[in-house]
Amino acid sequence: MAVNFNIRLVTFIPHDKVYSPVQYGLPAYVVSFKGDNRGFDKNTANTENFRTAQQINVQFTNTGGSWTSFKNIGTTTAYHFNNTTLTTTTHTAKASDAGLTVTRTDASLRGSSSDNMKFVCSCSVGNPFIPNPDVFNGNIDYEFTLYVYKNGIISIQGSHDGFPAYEVYTEANSGGYQNIYLFDPRDHGKNQLSLLPPMDITGVYNSRQIL
Repeated sequence: MAVNFNIRLVTFIPHDKVYSPVQYGLPAYVVSFKGDNRGFDKNTANTENFRTAQQINVQFTNTGGSWTSFKNIGTTTAYHFNNTTLTTTTHTAKASDAGLTVTRTDASLRGSSSDNMKFVCSCSVGNPFIPNPDVFNGNIDYEFTLYVYKNGIISIQGSHDGFPAYEVYTEANSGGYQNIYLFDPRDHGKNQLSLLPPMDITGVYNSRQIL
């Protein structure tokens, strides 16, 4: 019998608005960015209320396994408050998704007897309004290793920046998503400056039996 798993890795800004960590428009204007204005939500990867999103779909059968992956980037909205006219203009842009990657690393398990898969999921996605790393090297960065077992065990380990929020969910056989890892920067005293290297949240680990 086939067993199917979907794993989602999503980053989002929980605030309704955040000020730019580098005010590249001064003295003419002050820059802020629209947040996603939400808490943890298993279904928000289907909307635009995120900064980055990855999904891995894994299928195990009696004769082996296969997988596919998807990725998306949320639209960034910048507000420029003019210090002279006291008016605000709105601008939108979208970062490249090239910094979102998934690699299956267990080549030795690709045979018909495979009952587990190992993936390395990486993110390094910047703000399209701050493209120069010499100005602010503040990409959203994470590296998670995922272990997916046919018997229903899902494990995650890795590191990430202290900002923004991170959520990892998984479901088996369309049975509804369960959380594997959640991190809200507000609970840890983190802010936009936590985007600067190195990744300051290390030793992430969790394992759940979802079947």
